[in-house]
Amino acid sequence: MKDLTKLRSLLSVSFLLFLLPFLRTCSDQSLDKLIPVPTEIVQGSETSETVITDTIKVEALSKQESEKYLKNALEERKVNIQKAKEEYTYNFYTLLLKAFKSNNRTFDASLFSDLNFYPYLALILFFISTISMLILSFFEKITFITILGTLNLLLLVTSIILYYACEVVVDLNQIKIGFYLTFINTFLIILLTRKIKNGL
Repeated sequence: MKDLTKLRSLLSVSFLLFLLPFLRTCSDQSLDKLIPVPTEIVQGSETSETVITDTIKVEALSKQESEKYLKNALEERKVNIQKAKEEYTYNFYTLLLKAFKSNNRTFDASLFSDLNFYPYLALILFFISTISMLILSFFEKITFITILGTLNLLLLVTSIILYYACEVVVDLNQIKIGFYLTFINTFLIILLTRKIKNGL
């Protein structure tokens, strides 16, 4: 009975873990392209303007002011990159919502030809499976929970592989703490169900 309570607790914790940062869908390289590095400030040869990366124009500055301006631009870039990282970091629930909101998808046969849909599908199945496991725990269907737990581990790993195949995930640092804790929690659920089965 104590183990069953632990099992239900672990299954319930899964839904809390889904609130943690799970995945960042934009790599560092993509962010570098989105927010380019400001190059050195050079004096315009024909005008009295100073040009930064050929896009930002300011009045002519002294060398000291130029260095200060460049330093501020670099600091601002760092802040913008951090904001972008936060903006592109999703928890499990927001990833599920993203699956339905992406590109205003319509549910037809063309959806299955889109490779980007499959990582989201794996996460949707993981979510449904976790709900099923929680319900089954109240009916003490330990064998089914073990099977679904194993399936969940496979779905988690598959989703990351598919995200990698879609080039959504490029670096390991895009995978966040929520993913790892969910993986560990699911693994613990499987171990606990096996312990319960052996105790029966």
